[in-house]
Amino acid sequence: MINTVHVGMDPLGQKVLSYAMEHNCFSIIGAVDLDPEKDGRGFVGDWEVITLTFRAAVGERESHDQVHIDGEPPIRSRIASGVNGDIATCAITLNAVRSILQTSPGLKTMGQIPPIAFSK
Repeated sequence: MINTVHVGMDPLGQKVLSYAMEHNCFSIIGAVDLDPEKDGRGFVGDWEVITLTFRAAVGERESHDQVHIDGEPPIRSRIASGVNGDIATCAITLNAVRSILQTSPGLKTMGQIPPIAFSK
C-alpha cells in the first residue's frame, strides 16, 4: 500500500479522495487544502442567520479578526492584527501526534481518533 498526502480539497479533490478511500487505491495519511479562503453559512429554514468568511494567509496587508452582529443593538468588533491562532494550531498538532499514531490510516475527524492529551 502506498502512503500519500492528498492535496486539494475542492469539489473535484473531494471526489478523488472519496474514490481512493472507497477502492483502497492507496493509504491517505493526510490532506491539504490550498485555498486560503473559506465561507460558511448557517440557516434556520431558508433564513441565513450566520455567515463566516475565513482567510488564512501569510503576509496579509491588514490582518485582523472582525465580527458583525446585526441585532439590537448592532455590534461591530475589530481586533487589529487578529488573534494569534498559529500558536494554538501548533499546540494541538504536537499534542495530537500520539493519538494519530494510534489510529488506522485514512482521513479522520477529531471524534474518530483517540482522545488527545498532553503528557511528558
